[in-house]
Amino acid sequence: AISALSDAWETSPIVAVADGLAEALMGALRAEFVYVCVLEDSSAVEVARGARGPLPAAVVPKIRDAVRHLRGGEAVSTTTLANPVGNGTLRVATAEFGQGPSSGFVVAGARQRSFPSESAQLFLGSSAERAALGIERRLRRLADEHARKVLSELRAANRLILRAGLGAQQDADDAVEDLAQLEALVGGLSEGVMVLEASGRSLLMNSAARLITKNVGGTGAADQPLEVQWQDPDGRPVELSDWPPRRALRGEQFTDVELVGVVPGASGSVRATFSGSSVLDADGKVALAIITLRDVTELRRLERLREEYFALISHDLRNPLAIVLLATERLASEAISDGDEERSEIIELVLTSVQRMEAMLQELLEGGFLESGDLPMTMEPISPVRLITALVDRMGSGRLDRQIDLLCPMEVEPIVGDAGQIERVVTNLLSNAIRYSESGTPIAVTLVADGDQVTVSVRDAGRGISVEDLPHIFERAYRAGSVGRREPGSFGLGLYIANRIVEDHGGRIWAESEVGVGTTVSFSLPTGGQAAPED
Repeated sequence: AISALSDAWETSPIVAVADGLAEALMGALRAEFVYVCVLEDSSAVEVARGARGPLPAAVVPKIRDAVRHLRGGEAVSTTTLANPVGNGTLRVATAEFGQGPSSGFVVAGARQRSFPSESAQLFLGSSAERAALGIERRLRRLADEHARKVLSELRAANRLILRAGLGAQQDADDAVEDLAQLEALVGGLSEGVMVLEASGRSLLMNSAARLITKNVGGTGAADQPLEVQWQDPDGRPVELSDWPPRRALRGEQFTDVELVGVVPGASGSVRATFSGSSVLDADGKVALAIITLRDVTELRRLERLREEYFALISHDLRNPLAIVLLATERLASEAISDGDEERSEIIELVLTSVQRMEAMLQELLEGGFLESGDLPMTMEPISPVRLITALVDRMGSGRLDRQIDLLCPMEVEPIVGDAGQIERVVTNLLSNAIRYSESGTPIAVTLVADGDQVTVSVRDAGRGISVEDLPHIFERAYRAGSVGRREPGSFGLGLYIANRIVEDHGGRIWAESEVGVGTTVSFSLPTGGQAAPED
């Protein structure tokens, strides 16, 4: 539930998502109450839940006042307070959404003296970080929409300025007025905006741009500020000719160029992304350069925390889970050897649950690694025919209730990719076909070569997917026809992961379906390279 809420922060109403977070934490922490406060614009959205549902509105200020002194401290703070929702005292844990000017916080209280446990603090902190990341994406989306509107108005004003420079005095007066209005408009933006004329002189530079670049007027906007050393993410100094304003003045267009600014002698650094474009005059020469800047320092910190969170899962959960799996497999083998059917059935239930948990953990980790671009892949020439044939034989063997038919040529041009990841895509499509079609119905796998592309399709005769759901099945955590009611053993990331893997190989994936008839999911990959000889 916490993972599903990460995306909801970006587009759903804040009060609904905050209430969903409170409900999820109530169930996970077994708390007496959970209070969530989200700061939006100049106001605060507050929700509170108890064991029987939402708490009365009169209780909310009591909770807020009781934990006010805990704000602004450590990421997760704990204390003992008088129970604001009943009698006695409670142990209370508070977690901030991010650092610096916080975007909100969450409070959980329980009667147990041991509350919160170390795992409860870790879960509360990670839930707050996920909320902070989702709110950051929401604010960034709103800022992008506002910035696009401002840039559109800037371009309109720039055209007026250009005409004024050619001698239209009346147009010049109007342009000056428009520019003054724009300066007032962009002055309050959280994103930086710079407008330069062809000589490099600054026509417009809002306070956010000055703060990000540390330009206080001592140098020209087209020059690097003297007190900041700008580097690329790999630590290489940025030459003056590569400084984003200079690039825009040369007529270059670029988007989200990330640089790191370091102030000598100061701790920490600032990370910012630069986007630039130019306005040409009637002769095709650069008349104006427009640069937008965004401070992404906090966003990168949250991304680093997410990577550390995945590393924690990988180390602290996967290793003991592997030991449990091996031990359970050994017990199952011994029970079969002893002929103890009752013990064998019980151990088989445990083994199935452990394998399901391992699959869910792998799905969660791969989804996170794909988003951050850290999923390792070994690219090498692969024979699609050999890979698909071996996979169909392996998944079809031993299945008396299902027939998997394979139709493919003897050989096609090799593809270049990671065999394990491509196998994961096909395995996911076949598993879905088996899961969502009736026992005894056939499943067809086809492989077709078309020019410089190889296309693999998996067709079933199952329940099908509605027209409304079909465009969304490759989205994260989306399950057609059963949103929010996923089957055990899955986070609903299978097709999302398959889509990302195919895209990382330079291909595309799509689906065709008819309710009551069946579904065909296909993906294509470019050919190239030379496959290794068959052993």
